[in-house]
Amino acid sequence: MEATKLFEGVSRADVYAKYRPTWPAKVYERIMSFLSTRRSQPYQLAVDVGCGSGQSTFSLAPWFEWVIGFDISEAQIGEAIKANSVKHVEFKVSAAEKLPLEDDSVDLLTCGLAAHWLEFDAFCSEVQRVLKPRGCLAIYGHGEPWLDHPDPDVKQKLTIAFKEFDVDSIGPFWHEKRQIACDLYRDFSLPFEDSIREDNTEFRINMTLTHYLGFVRSWSACQIALEKDPSNQSFLDDYQRKILAAYGKPEVSTDDVVLDVVFPLVILLGSKADSKQ
Repeated sequence: MEATKLFEGVSRADVYAKYRPTWPAKVYERIMSFLSTRRSQPYQLAVDVGCGSGQSTFSLAPWFEWVIGFDISEAQIGEAIKANSVKHVEFKVSAAEKLPLEDDSVDLLTCGLAAHWLEFDAFCSEVQRVLKPRGCLAIYGHGEPWLDHPDPDVKQKLTIAFKEFDVDSIGPFWHEKRQIACDLYRDFSLPFEDSIREDNTEFRINMTLTHYLGFVRSWSACQIALEKDPSNQSFLDDYQRKILAAYGKPEVSTDDVVLDVVFPLVILLGSKADSKQ
């Protein structure tokens, strides 16, 4: 399946919108700190590409006069529009490599956990075209999330259960480009002399097991596996049982188990050269 089609379809978009976590505030604070040293306020336009159902787009609203989220999936944009109650935020269907924007019009362009799906060279050329002089690009993402626990024995059992699920159960359904994100975009270079990489931190989210299983279900590989055989959800049930067993609570409701989910974080930041230079 083409990478651009992995999140299409109403059912996929609905699960994505419901269970994908929002990014922590520190991501946007770091991005805005970088932008503030390159361009002065007011900030007129932010663009969020590969926006999915809009979780990342809404986080930009407090700083900008106008924010546009673009995604190639009509279903994802449909979910974003349904969730939108912010007057100066809008969503449109568009490929990131060919945006319906004027030259030199964007203060900040962001791409959260989507850059690995793009034709990266074409995307970088488009970024150069639409950014204002000294406008900024922020690409951010996370590596493979893992489950932490203060008890080493429980942590080891959770790690084994995840590997069995991720590699054995849904591994055959992962697109090859997924590994780019797992490697924290290590081979990506931004098309600017003024650019930095920050990949030595992480963020944590506490999720009930119910929500975590919904998050896992939103993964493209899991969606493909379920679509190939809708009647067979045994691999998800098996993963759930192993997590509950690791906690020593096989009969407990999934709403009553809270997981510490850890996400390795990467942020790539760059600024277009000033046209006067």
